[in-house]
Amino acid sequence: MTDNGKHLLSFISERDTRYDIRYTKQGRGLLFVISGSSGVGKGTLREKVFNIFSDLRYSVSVNTRPPRKGEIEGKDYYFVTV
Repeated sequence: MTDNGKHLLSFISERDTRYDIRYTKQGRGLLFVISGSSGVGKGTLREKVFNIFSDLRYSVSVNTRPPRKGEIEGKDYYFVTV
């Protein structure tokens, strides 16, 4: 883990006493949810965090809107019709 990663974990644990780094060492993992309105920078934040923590995985969401230019099925979203 990089120094930035350690700093981020320290930042989280100082503000949320429920966070315990031991869970990651025991293989239980952690779930981070990034939520916000369109255009607020969720993707940018995700990219920055993934650059710090190379072992994170991304859960691809399902979306009912048509794909935007440059979006890739199965990478950005799973696009479905209802």
